[in-house]
Amino acid sequence: MKKCRMALDCVMVLLLPLLMAYSLIGELYHEIIGIAMGVLLVTHLVLNRKWFSSLFKGKYDARRVVTTLINFLLIICVLTSMVSGIILSKHLFRFLGIKGLSSVMRTLHLLAAYWGMVLMSFHAGTHGGMILSKLRKKPVRYTVSALLIAGASYGVYAFIKRSIADFLFGKVMFVFFDASEPFILRYLDYIAIILLFMTIGFLVTKLLSLIGRSISLCAILVILLLTGSLSTGFTAARESEEAIPPVNIDPYRLYDYEVREIWCDNNGQKIYGEAYIPKTEGKSPLVIHSHGMGTNHNAGASYGEKYAPYGVALYCFDFRGGTNLKKRTNRSDGKTTEMSVLTEASDVTAVLNAAKTWDFVDTDRIYLEGGSQGGLVTAIAGIQHEDEIAGLILHYPAFGMHDIMNDGRSIEDIPEAFDLGGLYVGRIFIEDLWRYDVRDDLPDFDKPVLMIQ
Repeated sequence: MKKCRMALDCVMVLLLPLLMAYSLIGELYHEIIGIAMGVLLVTHLVLNRKWFSSLFKGKYDARRVVTTLINFLLIICVLTSMVSGIILSKHLFRFLGIKGLSSVMRTLHLLAAYWGMVLMSFHAGTHGGMILSKLRKKPVRYTVSALLIAGASYGVYAFIKRSIADFLFGKVMFVFFDASEPFILRYLDYIAIILLFMTIGFLVTKLLSLIGRSISLCAILVILLLTGSLSTGFTAARESEEAIPPVNIDPYRLYDYEVREIWCDNNGQKIYGEAYIPKTEGKSPLVIHSHGMGTNHNAGASYGEKYAPYGVALYCFDFRGGTNLKKRTNRSDGKTTEMSVLTEASDVTAVLNAAKTWDFVDTDRIYLEGGSQGGLVTAIAGIQHEDEIAGLILHYPAFGMHDIMNDGRSIEDIPEAFDLGGLYVGRIFIEDLWRYDVRDDLPDFDKPVLMIQ
């Protein structure tokens, strides 16, 4: 049974770096490996079920306090990863049809994944002494120990190189994957990071075994601070979820509406969109909705369903190259590697020009709306066409992308194409973000702005 447990743990350690490089292995394989990891974790808990029954037995010294709290935090991270992964699933659990939670779930999934990796590694390290004791021949034990120390030492460099701390504390919510980098190098870096935290776990538990119970209170405070940082990240993620803006129209008068496909043109490339058109006696105000990165026109559907009954039309569309075409979720022309915030702003311009010719639109009351990256694009387009629109509606606009992406690298350091949070983009995406910061011009915008954070 002990050999079975050890083999199980080794398989999980080897699978973990694969999960952390989901874009390089593909979403389908990421989901398959995720399910396999879930099954292995449940099996691990079943094999170690006696731990739960022993929780209220015996004394709690510093070592036991720390390891128990680490274990519970790890369980929370695992459950969060599993639930958020199922909700975000685009393949194996797609039949569940869960919608409207992708923004907050993506944030929680990323936080839980990185904290889970750290806590799982720390947890494995707490049993390091038992594992080393199985190596009875001293030369073998010393050799294995030397290799682990070397791997953990390199793990410090890999931890810094991969900016793991930024992911742990929610400073960066996009994962960069350089497609030109050999997969094995990334895999080995994450193995080294796992060895680093295994070593930390081993050393911490050894140290705590030598210290009296008074240190338990300090350990509790440290882990409570860790829990607080996770709670802060989760709360921020929840607050970033999309909200439906209020519409200042008589709520007692509801209109029927129709959904109409309308194509627009931008320099010979087609833009697909859907208009939610209320059946009013005259022309209607129009909201042009811009979706966030990696989504499509469906992100605006819930807004159209809310606006139209109150007499407000809405047009939601697919940005050119704004979504991964392999998933067949984008019907507009263009490639993701040719997309940037400025090309998307030009799409808004093309839609705005076309909307002025639609017979159901009150051209004096056209509003631009967008969320996340779509909010940033909406602000850029709004500044460019201030005299042609009535106002802006910005949902958690990604104004900070200019700072996040402008991290001191030169343009030569940016790959021609790379993975950005599951979306394969080109160098132009970074170039245009570096070139223009909308916050320089937004204070001079003189039309109404509704900002929802």
